[in-house]
Amino acid sequence: GVQTCALPISWWTQWPDANIGAAMGARSKVWVLDVDGPEGRASFEQLEVEHGELPETRMVITGKGHHIYWQLPEGLEQGRRIGVRPGLDIIGGNGYLLLPPSIHPSGREYVWCDAGVPIAAAPDWLFELEKPKPVSTRTSTVFAVAPRPRSAQTGPVQDPASYLRGVARAASRAVPRYF
Repeated sequence: GVQTCALPISWWTQWPDANIGAAMGARSKVWVLDVDGPEGRASFEQLEVEHGELPETRMVITGKGHHIYWQLPEGLEQGRRIGVRPGLDIIGGNGYLLLPPSIHPSGREYVWCDAGVPIAAAPDWLFELEKPKPVSTRTSTVFAVAPRPRSAQTGPVQDPASYLRGVARAASRAVPRYF
């Protein structure tokens, strides 16, 4: 991450029209409900009808809607999930968002609705739109080794179902078992 202010200042000297981005998730302790367009606004309003009004929290007007910022509780991670409802996305771990005064591709500027409003804790029901996962300190790479298609070994695949079962067996052996 950026450790001093000198680096971004030098970036803006070199690229004065650059946008600003921020990481979401455990590193920033923040996640965002991204509300896009009229469809997203309707979905957001329906959630409030079903669950009650959300607490006041920091918001940004974007090129297509709003980013609604929420605190990420200690020890939890909020994933990144597109389409939790029509026009609603959750941006958490491994995601990033543009911040004001960045410029959206539409030409609209990102603007804080009220930068003085603190970032609130999300109600439990909102967290359940994307179940939080415990933060893992373990890192691993998960990959599968599948057999080459028979066309690359001995000729055309004669039995596609048998070939796919072999791929599934190879993939299941390659996935680490943690639970």
